[in-house]
Amino acid sequence: MGSACLLALGAIVVFAMDYASQQMGLSILSGRYYLLCLLEVGSVIICMSLPSLIYGSKGKGARAADKKSFAEKKKIKSPDSLSSDDASSQEGAELEAQARGSPKAAKRWKVQLNNAVSTGDQLLAETLLRQKLAQRCEVDVYGYNSVIHACAAKGDMRSAERWFETMRKSDVVPDVITYNILLDACAKASDARSAEWWLRKMVEHGVSPNEVSYATVIHARAKLGHVAEAEALLREMLEEGVEPNIVSYNSLIYACSRRADVQGAENWVNELEARGLQARVTTYTAVIDACAKAEKVQRAEWWMERMVSKGLEPNVVTYSAMMDACAKARDAARAQHWHTVMIEAGVAPNAHSFGTVINAFAKARDVSSACQLLADMEEAGVHGDVVVYSTVLDACAKAGDAACSTKVFHKMKAMGVRPNIVAYVSLARPFAHLGQW
Repeated sequence: MGSACLLALGAIVVFAMDYASQQMGLSILSGRYYLLCLLEVGSVIICMSLPSLIYGSKGKGARAADKKSFAEKKKIKSPDSLSSDDASSQEGAELEAQARGSPKAAKRWKVQLNNAVSTGDQLLAETLLRQKLAQRCEVDVYGYNSVIHACAAKGDMRSAERWFETMRKSDVVPDVITYNILLDACAKASDARSAEWWLRKMVEHGVSPNEVSYATVIHARAKLGHVAEAEALLREMLEEGVEPNIVSYNSLIYACSRRADVQGAENWVNELEARGLQARVTTYTAVIDACAKAEKVQRAEWWMERMVSKGLEPNVVTYSAMMDACAKARDAARAQHWHTVMIEAGVAPNAHSFGTVINAFAKARDVSSACQLLADMEEAGVHGDVVVYSTVLDACAKAGDAACSTKVFHKMKAMGVRPNIVAYVSLARPFAHLGQW
């Protein structure tokens, strides 16, 4: 465009000189006429050379840069089309942050995280959190808790604790749920010492434990039979103004049951009722089990009657505990009575309940009744385990009935139950008594 203007200017100069020569009356052969012609040619050359003189040797590169800049200004990118190179620029980084930090994207991320945790996919849960942190997006306490839960559920306490530390370093304050997740993981791993350590650390970090926190640690101690430590935690709980729940008391009753401490178990039942809590089926079952271990049949039956009077229905575990009390007291007839009561109440027996009554008859050396119950079990469609069959074999051995022992052993193998060392020893004993080595 600029070159065309300069050429037009040169043409105007030539025209002006021709006009001047006509007005001066110069002849075509005169020297002055030739001088004017030279001036005309010179003017044209100068006009054609001006573009290169103006832009210089870098004129083409400058124009190319201008064209590139203009093209880039016209080009529009959406956040979805951003590449890693775009993200390096300030504008690209801002757009990328907006795209990834949008409410829609955050909601989608949370749904993916929930799915990973609910399906037990620890690897995916951790990967999602790492990606979020790599994008320099904020992660709230819920996000960290979800990943910690995913790790704890798999028993991976090392990873759970590592994410806990990452959480604190990111200035995200752990809440009571965070600590309860860690406490529960320790309790499930029977690591009572670590559970109590996390409880102390929780208080140290300024987070007040709730009834779930204390109940979890009490359960961890009680499960190992640490009654004194469990009781101390309950007293501490009360001093801190945290009202115990039924789970805390059930844990203590269970701990007493393991030690056959009937009096201790009963005291805790009385205390929980005094606090307005209602005993559950599991509560009464634990007390009955304590009576069973102490071989106190009448006391066990008293608690069974009290349970029913409260409107609670015993389950198969409760009845099995009652039958076990009878079996330990060598009262096979009473054990069978409670087995009959259970069936009449509409509670389906299982291998353990049948095994408990069979054991009672085995201790009484009543092989016939033990074998009859084994047949009843098979008729009821209950699949016996190696313990049940070994118990009947033991009864046969004590009675010196080699024929019955052989029959039970073959039936055991026919049912697909693999004999263990106890079964083989019980099978061999009646033959040894007969001298049939």
